[in-house]
Amino acid sequence: MHYLILYWLCLGTSIVWGAESYLNSGEALIKLLEKQNYDVTEKYSREYFNSNPLIRYPNLIARDENWWYLENFRHGIVRSKKIDLSTAKWTSAVIDGRRVKSASFLVGKFRNTSLNLGHLFSLFEFEKGAIHLPNGQKLDHLVISFEACRQKGEKYSMWDGAWSKYGACYVLGSFNDVLQKSIIFYKGMDIYNLDLKATALKEFLRVSLEDSTNSAGLKNEYYNTVKNSCVTRQYDLLNMVLSEGRGIKTWWRLFNKPIMRTWQSFWPGHTRQTLQNQGLLKSEEVMSNRVVMQERLKSLVNANR
Repeated sequence: MHYLILYWLCLGTSIVWGAESYLNSGEALIKLLEKQNYDVTEKYSREYFNSNPLIRYPNLIARDENWWYLENFRHGIVRSKKIDLSTAKWTSAVIDGRRVKSASFLVGKFRNTSLNLGHLFSLFEFEKGAIHLPNGQKLDHLVISFEACRQKGEKYSMWDGAWSKYGACYVLGSFNDVLQKSIIFYKGMDIYNLDLKATALKEFLRVSLEDSTNSAGLKNEYYNTVKNSCVTRQYDLLNMVLSEGRGIKTWWRLFNKPIMRTWQSFWPGHTRQTLQNQGLLKSEEVMSNRVVMQERLKSLVNANR
């Protein structure tokens, strides 16, 4: 009996110590963050002098299990009269990955096209205040976007993308930021909430952050409109955490070798149907125009105050 009591006391002490140790590691990263300048735009200005001002590789400063401290976190767009000259507000963030609540796919719809084209982002929602910024501000959402790296003033071409003209990179930022960008560049946005169990959700966040902060690997890759795009990359990451039978078919195969991407895995306009077919669509939100997106941004800004 005495041994049993001693066992439970040791187990309880171990659990409490582990929880305190985990919190202490997170607090250490937050304290380090609070000592930094809010704006890191100038810190990396030389490195990105000739780059599109809205695109930077996320720079992972430190990681402690599910705590992530990174720089080049985009949190706002400074709009120019000439859209192509719009710039970004770059800062730092500490993310507590334990507190993720849900994941969604966002599709920003391109203007002036009837082909249902757009750009796909992943959106993670957290418990209140799980993302820390240097000025003490706390956020509840993280957006991850796989992008075609471009030079300053260079416009994206689907045709050039099909020939792997562009490098591959990610942009990490806030939901406020992507709404600002959408109001400028897109005619509308759809949000597709993913039906994921808690374990798969946390794994999806983990593999997404690991992939997006692997700048050394990304600098050896190319963005491809069909083979390695904003859509296909997100599906590949999602497939990594789905159980057998729920995965999205992303390649046509011959003799068990991939030969071509399935059209539903690279066409942004088919995202809703693809998710629904696999039982992955939990709910959806449609923001059909700029006015609706502006109202959503206002409500988000008020909630973050």
